[in-house]
Amino acid sequence: METFLFVLCTTIPSHIIVFSLYWNFPWRSRPLALGLICCNILLKMLTVSWISLQGGNIRIVEWIFSTIGFLIYFLTLRVSWGKALYTFVFVVDYLSIVRGLATFTSVRIFSADSQSWTSCLLCLLFYLLTLPWMLRFFRRTSQAVLNTEAPFLWNTIWLIPAMVTTVILLFTNTYDPTSSIGWKFLLARVVLLICVLAVYGLLLRGIASVQRQSMLELQARQSEQILSFQRTQYAHLQDYMEEIRRARHDLRQHQRMILSFLESGNQEELRSYLQTQMAAQPAESFQSYCRNYAVNG
Repeated sequence: METFLFVLCTTIPSHIIVFSLYWNFPWRSRPLALGLICCNILLKMLTVSWISLQGGNIRIVEWIFSTIGFLIYFLTLRVSWGKALYTFVFVVDYLSIVRGLATFTSVRIFSADSQSWTSCLLCLLFYLLTLPWMLRFFRRTSQAVLNTEAPFLWNTIWLIPAMVTTVILLFTNTYDPTSSIGWKFLLARVVLLICVLAVYGLLLRGIASVQRQSMLELQARQSEQILSFQRTQYAHLQDYMEEIRRARHDLRQHQRMILSFLESGNQEELRSYLQTQMAAQPAESFQSYCRNYAVNG
């Protein structure tokens, strides 16, 4: 019974954290995810109860069902697998830290079993003390992760916290319940906490830098597009000014010709010149499509 409650106390908060982080994210089906997670928790607790009655080790079962839980989130969330895996690893780290501290305190200070009532109460106490702050911290970072489009970054950076977590868990021999007695266990969990906070802090700075760089690149592209448009407009303006210059030159020539004909009194040549110029101009044609003259133009 104590083992059952201890596993339940460490399982429910993990899903509360994940759903809190991803609640406003795009889902394929949030109700489906909730249903599958509830089934996963139920099967996990039934399996843990059966193995506990048989006297077996439940650590492997916990990891198996944790992996299944991640796959459920991965399949129901509309988030890249790199982003989902990166945030999921840090949730696992936080849960491992709280569970490890509760187990160590229970065994070392209160001389209780690693999965006793004392461990359950201590685990709940540590969650109450740290969960509100960690939720704000995780939510802010996960939102930054979601808003940062860097596929190569997310497909590789998750390896850093995953390798740190793996090394520390192996270093503390997490599959052996008696390993929680030693100070090495506590030191490893503290180191894991420091690594989580450090990596998350560096991530926030890195994301801010990536976002600034993306913004600068976007502004540079927009500036280049504006300059290209201005160059095109300037070229059109130059062509238009050249046409006006030629039109003015031709107009002055026509005015000189007309003036010379008038001064010489040669009306026949003036009439012939004007008829020639009028015949050289293209005929005007106006097609009416609607009553709106602006649209017809």
